[in-house]
Amino acid sequence: MAGGDEVALCLTSALSPDVVFYLIRFLELPESASVACSCATFAQAHRSRLKEERTLDLSGSHLTDAHLGLLLDLTGSRCETLVADDCELSAVAFNMLAVHPRSLASLTRISIRHTLVEPRAFFALWSLPRLTALDVSDCNMIDEHGLCSNAVPPGALLAELCMARCARVTGEHSVTMLIHLLRRSVTAMDISGYDRLPPAAVSQLASRSDGRLVSLAVAEAELVNDAAVMCLAHCCRALQKVELSYCCEGITADSISALMMNCPSLCSLGLHSCSAIFIEDLRFPSSTTLSRLNLNRTSTRGTDPAALSALCRSQYLTHLDLGWLTEAVTDELVCALLTSLPLISHLNLEGCKMLTICTLQHVKQLLEGDLPSSMLQRLQLTTISPRASVQRAASSLQHLQLLDLSYVDCAIRDPIHDVLRSVPTLARRAELIIVDYYRNLCSSRDIRIPRYPYASARDSGEDEL
Repeated sequence: MAGGDEVALCLTSALSPDVVFYLIRFLELPESASVACSCATFAQAHRSRLKEERTLDLSGSHLTDAHLGLLLDLTGSRCETLVADDCELSAVAFNMLAVHPRSLASLTRISIRHTLVEPRAFFALWSLPRLTALDVSDCNMIDEHGLCSNAVPPGALLAELCMARCARVTGEHSVTMLIHLLRRSVTAMDISGYDRLPPAAVSQLASRSDGRLVSLAVAEAELVNDAAVMCLAHCCRALQKVELSYCCEGITADSISALMMNCPSLCSLGLHSCSAIFIEDLRFPSSTTLSRLNLNRTSTRGTDPAALSALCRSQYLTHLDLGWLTEAVTDELVCALLTSLPLISHLNLEGCKMLTICTLQHVKQLLEGDLPSSMLQRLQLTTISPRASVQRAASSLQHLQLLDLSYVDCAIRDPIHDVLRSVPTLARRAELIIVDYYRNLCSSRDIRIPRYPYASARDSGEDEL
């Protein structure tokens, strides 16, 4: 040990336990565990800190096998949530945790995304007595055979399971087996990314949930079809969030319409790249609680602007993605949506080639609270009354944060800056960002970022528009 380290250790060893406990709370938990090895006073302070933590967030930290004791020391603690996404624990370390279940007995929520956890450790975790939620998405050591051969019943309280995009899981047999083992109290499940997932697995989940299911993600499951979605619509009327993006050919407008009609609490629906869905065939309920809707790269038969006019009744919409509906999105429709959706904050119109410079002019007029009479006449064609348009024009864009016009010919730099600089009210409100043709960001503060900052949900796991 260096001389300076010896002096520092002598000084800190002379501190009272209360002072050491105060100081150690300023350290990240892995650092706290390392310092705890220096002397008994720090070790005691570290253990005391663990016993008072309710949430143990180790995401992105260098939690290695050397810190395994950090987790084993949770015995008797008050910790309820463990987040260790992307940690560096080895598969051996996770298996050691599995043979010491008492150390994690207090936990109710565990997230260990993108780690080296294996099937044996996974089942040890999901059988913890107080556990209500488990997330093992992107864990590539979990494999199809291991899931089927090591299965044990889950804990009695487990209600949420996220197991998306585990590269060695096909979903052909394992997901059906997990659904069979889960209790009827399951409320949320993410089983996205399995192209061999049978439609019967989704139907089984719907029928076994006793109507308690509120969130389901089965994106990138190419075999999921109308029959499975219809079963969801009739058995899971409490659904609030459904993600079906990239289920390319099996799902049509008939089952999606039934889902929207039968699930009055539905607030988020993802249909990105569901190419068998034609927007002309979608039937939207007269009143809806939808706040997020993704129709990017669905299909259309023509240029009828009335196909999407029903969206103007969705008063709770905050995120709307109409990307690449090239012929269905017009200047009149965009202005009608911006005028009639009071809470809209994110609108994606990338690749909508029918849009012209009028779209940006309409945005400017709405920001200024000025809606010309000629526009009122056109709005009548999309079922929005002139009176309602006038009343909402002054405030309809107060929540707008992001307007994506990438790959739209009108979205060139000068007209966008003209909009952003000419509206004095922008200085008194949240910053508005418009994405230009080249996917650069143009803001009211002249911020221009040369690279588009958010990838698609398929690539990054983040929510899309």
